[in-house]
Amino acid sequence: MPQLKDIEVDGDVKRGSIIEDGRMYDVVEQDIAPYLKDAAERRIIAPEGLSQNKYKADSFGCTYAATIPSGVVESMAKGQCCTEGKKWDLLANDPDEYRAALVHVQSCHKELMVVNGNPFAKSRTTWQ
Repeated sequence: MPQLKDIEVDGDVKRGSIIEDGRMYDVVEQDIAPYLKDAAERRIIAPEGLSQNKYKADSFGCTYAATIPSGVVESMAKGQCCTEGKKWDLLANDPDEYRAALVHVQSCHKELMVVNGNPFAKSRTTWQ
């Protein structure tokens, strides 16, 4: 396996580049084991359903639903998180784009979810 070159370290995230088959690729490496362990522990104590009776939100009406490490966010934006190579931008300004990224996380990366169930909707209701 090629070695990372031009390594930049930011906390527990390592960014660098590799040259493979005459092409240069940007690579993001991060040990996500602590994040997965935390998400698994939170999932154990999370309610089973997302009904109004069991679903508790904070004072802003938000619920902590997933732990997504920055290395995963960057690899999703570059299209390196899954084999199909599709890019998912969680930091996009377009609500439909980051909603699609969150739906991708809940369907393909369930280990990052801290609640049981599917809190992210594929489409949003618009009132006219």
